[in-house]
Amino acid sequence: MGELATALRIDASTATRSIDPLVRLGLATRREDPSSARAVVVSLTRKGVARHAELKARSRDIWQNLLANFTAGELADFADFMDRVVDALDAIAASDHVMASRG
Repeated sequence: MGELATALRIDASTATRSIDPLVRLGLATRREDPSSARAVVVSLTRKGVARHAELKARSRDIWQNLLANFTAGELADFADFMDRVVDALDAIAASDHVMASRG
């Protein structure tokens, strides 16, 4: 869960709680990692892969419609702005992590 949490920029307990409903819905499986007693391996089921593909296509369509009337320059500005937002959020998360580890 640690790798998943890092990739999603969330804490490990939140990742664990997020996976539980996916397992209950048959979209993912969770099994012990044979190389580590403390780790688990989470995988999408066929149903999960199909649902992910549906959501990805839907998201792409929404973004294409949303951004269709922006100029190339506006899209570049938007991308730069979003990069700055993500960088700021990462800095806040790193700072919170440092503060939490000092406990």
